[in-house]
Amino acid sequence: MLPEGVTVSASQVGMLGHSIGSVTAGRVAQNDIRIAAVVGLAAPMENNFYGEVLMESIMVPLGLLEATEDNSITELGNVFIRDNFVEANTPAYKLDIVDGGHWSVTNIAGITDGFWPGCGDDTRQTNGAPFTYVSVESANSHTATFVTAFFAGHLLDEPTALTLLRSNPWPTAAPLQVRE
Repeated sequence: MLPEGVTVSASQVGMLGHSIGSVTAGRVAQNDIRIAAVVGLAAPMENNFYGEVLMESIMVPLGLLEATEDNSITELGNVFIRDNFVEANTPAYKLDIVDGGHWSVTNIAGITDGFWPGCGDDTRQTNGAPFTYVSVESANSHTATFVTAFFAGHLLDEPTALTLLRSNPWPTAAPLQVRE
């Protein structure tokens, strides 16, 4: 049962996945006509490890998030995210959480050792230099704003949400790329 005042529209269904859930979200979006928009966080949808997702087959608005220091999917996974963005049908959006780790965009970052990537100090994947991950609060804030604006713009046709998505509101901390 839905809360009072909440309605559901079959034409306004969005799907979001984090990590391997990003692959699942892409697979469902390419195969289920009920999905009207899709977002993948911190993992590529199409990649060489989990098949059956083709960017060319996802025909709905697409949002991707790359955690630039994601040592769970490694730099190779981030390369796949970048490739997904380039190969995606439009409209497509990619938000980069600078100095973000795999769990930086979740509310479970750092709860246990298994969810530590994305917290504290580490070394960069690309050159081994020391750095400090972005705060979980900052990564969560950017992610929540991006995802909310994406779905509001593409599922609810909110023009202010689309304006925000096109504006690159965090040019340094979380650069946003848009392909329309």
